[in-house]
This record gives sequence, structure tokens and C-alpha cells, in this order.
Amino acid sequence: MSINKALVRLGYSEFVVRGNTYDGIEWVVQPETIPTEEEILNMVNQLEVLEQQELDAKAAARESAKAKLAALGLTVSDLEALGL
Repeated sequence: MSINKALVRLGYSEFVVRGNTYDGIEWVVQPETIPTEEEILNMVNQLEVLEQQELDAKAAARESAKAKLAALGLTVSDLEALGL
């Protein structure tokens, strides 16, 4: 996850990040308060957790759909033909 996404999620918009590091943040317009490296890294971690939860939920939904279709009598070949 990028520092860029974390800064946007924290409400900042006028910056450039070089090298995806805290020291690489250049403020186009200096904000009233600059987030600490810890605040940014915490947001990066939160975003990574959310992203993984979304991926897990999609995988679970896909498996649930496959099971429901299989219960209706569709074979593995049928599911593959549907791109599942």
C-alpha cells in the first residue's frame, strides 16, 4: 500500500511522494498540520487490512456462488464454461 493512498485517506490532497517514503513527501501547499510518520504508517496498515478483507470477502462470495450453482446441478465443467 502506498503512502500516497494513506495521505489521501487522511484528507490531504496537495502533495507529491517520491520513493514512497515519509522523507519523500513534498507538500505543494503546506497544510496546517503535517501528519506524523506514525500516523501515515498506521493508515497504510489500516488500508492493507481493509484491502485484504475485501479480497477475502470477494473470494468467499465467489465460493458461495459456486456452491449454490453446484447445488443446482451444474458440473465443474459448467462452472468453468461460465468463467467460475
